Amino acid sequence: MTQGILMKHLQYYLDMANDPVRTAKYAPIIAAQASGVLHYGKNATNDIGSVWYAPNAGGSIWQPEASASGLAAIVAAAKYGTCTETIKNMWLDS
Repeated sequence: MTQGILMKHLQYYLDMANDPVRTAKYAPIIAAQASGVLHYGKNATNDIGSVWYAPNAGGSIWQPEASASGLAAIVAAAKYGTCTETIKNMWLDS
């Protein structure tokens, strides 16, 4: 769940810095986190779990905190990610 907290604070940092160089540096990281949520972090009912880095092998925790964390990553990617259209389409296709 720390990934979502990191994404939330990274988004805040980029909002306050308002620097295109810093945004360009961190945008791929934000996009990778959101991609992990959308590819590996969801179950059949689109709940977001605590494991985003690999397909769930039974170790993901499905709690509201994990969903909020995943949502934070998706929200940050919607603003700063490098592939926002792809993320939007993946979410809508699920």
